[in-house]
Amino acid sequence: MSVVKSSITLHPLYHSRRQRRQALCNPIAVGPTFIYTPGTAERLDTPEFRDQVLARTPAGRIGTITDVAGAVVYLSSPSSDLVTARCCW
Repeated sequence: MSVVKSSITLHPLYHSRRQRRQALCNPIAVGPTFIYTPGTAERLDTPEFRDQVLARTPAGRIGTITDVAGAVVYLSSPSSDLVTARCCW
């Protein structure tokens, strides 16, 4: 009977350091659609432009700052530990 040796260390401190290092070295970007902010309000308040944006947006609405904040909070929480994508759209 052969014994397979694992290179995985079960030490919690090792894993937490490794996860922090990976988080710093492998950031995940948030690439939202059009977001309604004071800086985009002038353009998004133009009906023609707004209609063009909405026609190309799968959600069918303009995003808010809260939408982006929710994604950032999720990605920075332990709940997203298994997220491996580089960019969340």
